[in-house]
Amino acid sequence: MRKNVVLPVVAASVAALTMSLTSQPATAVPLRPCGPPAATKGHGTKGTPFTLKSMYDDDGPQEGVVVVGEEFEILTQVSGQVWDLVFTYNRKPFFTGNDTSKPGGIREVRMTRYLGGKSHVAAHAKNEKTGEVIDGAVDLPVAPPGCGRGGED
Repeated sequence: MRKNVVLPVVAASVAALTMSLTSQPATAVPLRPCGPPAATKGHGTKGTPFTLKSMYDDDGPQEGVVVVGEEFEILTQVSGQVWDLVFTYNRKPFFTGNDTSKPGGIREVRMTRYLGGKSHVAAHAKNEKTGEVIDGAVDLPVAPPGCGRGGED
């Protein structure tokens, strides 16, 4: 009877010891002074996948000035197609242009000055050849107080 109790206890102890010796300690990731990014993924009207990421940053064209950055990727597998793009910040366009797809898609990164308060950032794209439309949007809370003081990211 005693063997039946001791064996499971020994096995559990060995397993716990093995896990503690082979596990790596979690490294602390420093917090960004301007807060974490917001991101979304989705598909266009004809199935082309996309990702949209936005975040506050203080490394814009002027030192210490907070910007809202936007990174938009269209993950098309077709090269040579022209996509018309519009980026908006709180529903006002801050970038309008086009990009031609390459192997692996399109990646467009733009920024605009942060005006305070919560932020609604959106990207709109239309494929000139196929008519496919992609729309994505993310919301950011108010930028943290430490953002814009030239901190390290």
